[in-house]
Amino acid sequence: KGVGMAYENVTYTFYTSLGRSAIPSQAEFDKYALENKLYVDTMLPFITERKENGIDSAVCLMCEVDYLEAQAINTANLSKKSESLDGYSYTLDTGEKERIQEANFKTTAEKKRYWLELFCEIYGGIK
Repeated sequence: KGVGMAYENVTYTFYTSLGRSAIPSQAEFDKYALENKLYVDTMLPFITERKENGIDSAVCLMCEVDYLEAQAINTANLSKKSESLDGYSYTLDTGEKERIQEANFKTTAEKKRYWLELFCEIYGGIK
């Protein structure tokens, strides 16, 4: 396929046809589509689809991984910067969000790789 060639089925409609519904809209889906297409493009010489539309299916589910990760970080209760209790004031750690993102990065990458390996065979020393 390649960057210049379209991933015809990397659309919200195709994503929902896979029986998935975590991503609520085309606009949300599109936020993650380009990055995942570009990531898969780097691996195309080493990928063989196990089934028809395997690469497109994997990319759609990789978008879901990104969406769910973003939701988990955005909904974490990290909005308070400081708090007072019984006349004592303290500042909350503002680096917590960054630590959550960093800790989840590896599992996010592993989840994306899972979907790619489920739909495609990867060879050529990229394991």
